[in-house]
Amino acid sequence: MYRLFSFKIAYNGSKFWGFQRQPDLYTVEQVIFESLEKSLCADGSPPQWYSYVGRTDRGVHAIGQTVSLLVREDCDYLRFFQHMEELSDSQILPWAYRWIDSLEFKARYWSLWREYVYVDEIRNYKCKSLGDLTKAVKEIEGRKMHNYIYMRVRRFSKRYFFRRILAVDARRVGSKIVWRFRGESFPHNFIRRIIWIARALHCGEGIIETSKIRHQGTAEPNRLFLVGAKHPISLIPIYEKIELYQVLASRVFRRESSDLRLVFSFYENDPSPYSLL
Repeated sequence: MYRLFSFKIAYNGSKFWGFQRQPDLYTVEQVIFESLEKSLCADGSPPQWYSYVGRTDRGVHAIGQTVSLLVREDCDYLRFFQHMEELSDSQILPWAYRWIDSLEFKARYWSLWREYVYVDEIRNYKCKSLGDLTKAVKEIEGRKMHNYIYMRVRRFSKRYFFRRILAVDARRVGSKIVWRFRGESFPHNFIRRIIWIARALHCGEGIIETSKIRHQGTAEPNRLFLVGAKHPISLIPIYEKIELYQVLASRVFRRESSDLRLVFSFYENDPSPYSLL
């Protein structure tokens, strides 16, 4: 007998060739599947009802990647989590879980919105005014993505662009500028493209008009964090929020601990994102 199980993991993207399994490459998904088999939670065949919130590229980090899949009813999830940590050399940290009664639940499709944070250096921007930069990037709030940012891309279906950007926030901390993006979902490299264009803006320019006339590259992946997604079902945390930060900083993000601190600073006084993480 099998039962639906959902869990959240954090991982250091610089240690993996992305999330999705690829032949002969070390990925997060590979570690998950090997841990399932090693802990006897699965029989080695592709997991059923398998779903995850977002496919992160090589170098992109995650704090609250949510996964759901069928496992054996007698699965020892703590053993499964232990194998994930061991096989990844502590670069993956499982930190929340829940047994789900309804087989309708899928981590990807039940997500109400997703949230990312990008930690950047202010020296990368032509415009140094946080107010002007924030105003420019906030032009995308409430808009459907459409082709104002993917003008030359033809491989996506029209439906792919009908998701909205719900909120954009930014703050400056010393020499850093920290961006937070909330959206119903995001096309491939969307945030990194937005950052690339924002860096080239002159004070007073708008990002949508500028995106139509300037070359579109992508910003570095190792500054981007998938913070998490909001679901109508909350998972049970293994760590308290402060303890989670301490464990992540000491194990998973030792070199990126200063950036991790800036990511968590967005949520210090807001109780709701802890359920999002």
